[in-house]
Amino acid sequence: MGIVTPGIVPATTLMAEPAPAWLGRWTAFAADLRFSDLPEAAIDRARLVLLDSLGVIAAGMREPECRALAERLAGRRTGVAPAIGSGLTLDPRDAALVNGAAGTTLELDEGNQYARGHPAIHVVPAALAAAQETKASGADLIAALVLGYEIGARIGIASKLRVTMHPHGTWG
Repeated sequence: MGIVTPGIVPATTLMAEPAPAWLGRWTAFAADLRFSDLPEAAIDRARLVLLDSLGVIAAGMREPECRALAERLAGRRTGVAPAIGSGLTLDPRDAALVNGAAGTTLELDEGNQYARGHPAIHVVPAALAAAQETKASGADLIAALVLGYEIGARIGIASKLRVTMHPHGTWG
């Protein structure tokens, strides 16, 4: 079966090509970033984005569909990561899924005008679940949030979405 959209290169073709130089620079930057490297303004903004995202996730978890998803996943396997606002703890992968779904349900998650999307709601649930699972410090959580947000926003900025496309299912 061929590609439906003209000009789109299939992932299998892209994965067969050598890794681009910029990817090596990104991964080196990501591996070396520490909380102490972050400017105070970025730390303050990350804390605000984290708190905002937690509130949005908790509000979304009140929706019956999100609650049902959390309960279904809790019945399948439990873990140490909270499904925020549900009183349940889940396997970290399941918590990231549920918290991400809840965070987008009410369309109250933050947006980034330059990225034309919502980097935080893609990063916060995964960073929280990983931090919970690894017992990471708060400083490490903030560093991961800043890093994930920055990379997500840059991908969003580089993406060329049609006005009819929603970024959650595209670059997010």
